[in-house]
Amino acid sequence: EKIGKYFTEGVYPQFKNLEFAILLVYPFGPSGRGQNRQVPPIPTENILNLAAQKLSSRYRDKMFVILILEKKFERIRDESNFRSRNEYHQCTPTKIIGYSLKNGEIEGPVPLAEAKND
Repeated sequence: EKIGKYFTEGVYPQFKNLEFAILLVYPFGPSGRGQNRQVPPIPTENILNLAAQKLSSRYRDKMFVILILEKKFERIRDESNFRSRNEYHQCTPTKIIGYSLKNGEIEGPVPLAEAKND
């Protein structure tokens, strides 16, 4: 629904000529308790299928770049570190995977970045 506001003359007519959109998909925060606390996996297959079904039917000639940002949970107990105050900030990126979608056709995955193991 929100994407349509940019691809039509409706709310943002200055953007009607956009040829593509970038969708960034990422997990918000961790779930679980104790040692089992972790960032849940992103349902990539479901997201891609839904995007292909909904977006391609409405915006046939538009390109969509879908970026999947995977994260891991790293508990930080050091109170002097600002990241320790919020679990959202204790989730660090591990990988970025890209897909493209146009006219219902999905291409990818393309690995774009991966964190180095320290």
